[in-house]
Amino acid sequence: MDIRPYLLKRKSKIKTYVWLMNRYNELNGKIANDIEFKKKYRWFYGMVLAKSITPAMSDQYFQYMEDHYNEDLSFDKVLDDVSAITGRNEISFASKLLATINPNTVIWDRNIRAYLDIDDANDNAEAKLLYKELCSEMIDIVESPAGQDWIKIFDELFGDEFDVSKITNVKKVDFVLWVLGGRI
Repeated sequence: MDIRPYLLKRKSKIKTYVWLMNRYNELNGKIANDIEFKKKYRWFYGMVLAKSITPAMSDQYFQYMEDHYNEDLSFDKVLDDVSAITGRNEISFASKLLATINPNTVIWDRNIRAYLDIDDANDNAEAKLLYKELCSEMIDIVESPAGQDWIKIFDELFGDEFDVSKITNVKKVDFVLWVLGGRI
């Protein structure tokens, strides 16, 4: 399957991701009061659609992201902390926060989980176990011949427009799986 047309259709999303990561790092993580960053982040990651995330929870979420800039956090800790902020099992939003702080980490996404045949988690304990499985399988894909081909195609498509060296290989493969959805 030729992934190029699918990636090109999502070029604006990739551009937004690059902007978010550049902004987060340019400001040394000081984004809790950056309205433009928060607005783009919420739209990019679908937080605006999550009715359960109140403005106060959103503010705490971004303050947490700022407070933990460049820290080596575990998914387990972030999941527990984000769940404490929201009072809910927020696996996806916790993984997105972690992947902003450390872009070598994997996002809990239904398209990626579908590709890897990993079920959704019922609670945080199960999520922690399944996330380890998700990470292990994602690393296998990144290192596989197909994953290496996808990374090369990504770099060729966007190398003239973005500094692709600043996008991790995990994120490049994440984008491929995300844009392909269930097509693989």
